Amino acid sequence: MSWNKLNRLHIHVTDAQSWPLEIPSIPSLSNEGSYSSETVYTTTDIENIQKYGSLRGIEVYFEIDTPGHTSSIAFSHPELIAAFEAAPYILYCNEPPCGTLRLNDSAVDTFLDKLMGDLLPRLSPYSSYFHTGGDEVKYNAYT
Repeated sequence: MSWNKLNRLHIHVTDAQSWPLEIPSIPSLSNEGSYSSETVYTTTDIENIQKYGSLRGIEVYFEIDTPGHTSSIAFSHPELIAAFEAAPYILYCNEPPCGTLRLNDSAVDTFLDKLMGDLLPRLSPYSSYFHTGGDEVKYNAYT
C-alpha cells in the first residue's frame, strides 16, 4: 500500500456471518460468534496490524458493522438482536442471515457502551478513526 501512496486501510472486522474480534470484556462475542477459535483477531493481532501499518505510514482503522448485519451477536446475546435469521430474508434484511440490534432496547445501549469502552482505547493510539457502519435496517425487523 505504501508503495502506491495509499495511507489508510479500513478493515470491516465484523459482519452478520461472524464476529471474529476478541473483546476481553465480552469474551462470549468471539467465543460463540466466530467461525472458529482459529479465525479470531486477538487484541495482540489488532495491535500488531496497526503497528505494522503505522511503520509504513498507513493508518489502519476498523469497522464494527451496526446496527444491521449484527446477527453474529445473537449467538452470545440473542436478547439484543431483532429478526434473527428471519425468513424470507428479503422482508427483514438486505442479505442473510438477518439480525439487527434492537435499537429501542436500553440493554443495547449498555452493551455498546461496554463494547466501545473496551475497544476504542486500544485502537486510539494508532488511529483517530473508527467506523460504525451505519448500515441499513428494514422496518419489518422491528414488527
